[in-house]
Amino acid sequence: FLLQYGLCATLQQLHWFSEAASVDTFVPRAYCIGHEDERMGFIADYRTTACLNILKWLTERFDTFGINGVAELHAEVAIKRAYQALHHIQQYIVSCCHDDLDTPVPTNLPDYEWDGLLQAHYKIVHHNKRIKIASPNQLESLVEDCRSALKRMVPYWPQLSMDGLRNIWIVKPGAQSRGRGIFMMNYLEEILSLVQSPLIHETKYVVQKYMERPLLIYNTKFDIRQWFLITDWNPLHIWVYRESYLRFCSQEYDLNDNNEAIHLSNNAIQCKYLNGARSDELPEENMWDCYQFQEYLRCRGEGQVWEDVIYPGMRDALIATMLAAQVEMDSFKHGFELFGADFMLTEDLKPWLIEINSSPCMAATTSVTRRMCAQCLQDVVKV
Repeated sequence: FLLQYGLCATLQQLHWFSEAASVDTFVPRAYCIGHEDERMGFIADYRTTACLNILKWLTERFDTFGINGVAELHAEVAIKRAYQALHHIQQYIVSCCHDDLDTPVPTNLPDYEWDGLLQAHYKIVHHNKRIKIASPNQLESLVEDCRSALKRMVPYWPQLSMDGLRNIWIVKPGAQSRGRGIFMMNYLEEILSLVQSPLIHETKYVVQKYMERPLLIYNTKFDIRQWFLITDWNPLHIWVYRESYLRFCSQEYDLNDNNEAIHLSNNAIQCKYLNGARSDELPEENMWDCYQFQEYLRCRGEGQVWEDVIYPGMRDALIATMLAAQVEMDSFKHGFELFGADFMLTEDLKPWLIEINSSPCMAATTSVTRRMCAQCLQDVVKV
């Protein structure tokens, strides 16, 4: 149940069980794309994200490279597409503020215009194309309007900073684990083609927004495996383990390469690869325990962030998720179940829940898990 598909469906009901937690503030956006309404929600999300990407691309490149980094007189991308993206975001903000209740419903872009807008996004973000402008003043005014819209969007799009520019999504089979069957995709047409293929029509897929701007350690991606124990669902009894461990990818982070060795830190994936050219400070076995990570944070001058931000954030996310899940679970007395939750951190060191696995692997695959898994199982029996 608590694999990708069940977790995605459960968290959509979180608002009924927790007033303090909004799912968009601790879980990357996800959709059970096999359902028609979910698929339409995903398409709307993808389009809005693409518009935000265009606005961020304009402002960031203009600040870094100036006019020549963004536009040229004979570019193949019409400036019309940037205005369309800006207008969509402005209308989104108006709807979130409920300022549109007494105004006529704005005309939505027809599908063929959305196709053109997405093609423009692909060209400028993936192929480094420029925008065609009539004058520098026109561009400067557009950039300022984009900057203002992005600033106003922050309260209504909590994942804005971690979304990046490339609109990458993780496509996951709904009942698999250990990174099996996962695709990284950034073209809407390809995602829809995959999940609607008659060859895999019966597979329940989840699409989840990829965190394009995670915290990196020595330019390498990692996640955190956090165990927790449920001893009763009603009333809910949840025990969050005090220790956890980090799993590193074997290759340095690179958004231009979708190789699984760069992006999927599961040990079952990484054990198939040799470590690439990385910092010598990274562990050969691609794992740290939480104490080694805390030492790394202390060297960065952030010694208290584990106790003050990261661990409490993981604990609160698990409590909120289990509150939403408990009505769907078979209640038991005098029993227990151990789960493994996977978290990633953004650059501000905030934890984000990626997935929860029932029956997590407790094998001694490295020196870190050899110690920690045995210790955790002993502590489960003590509880």
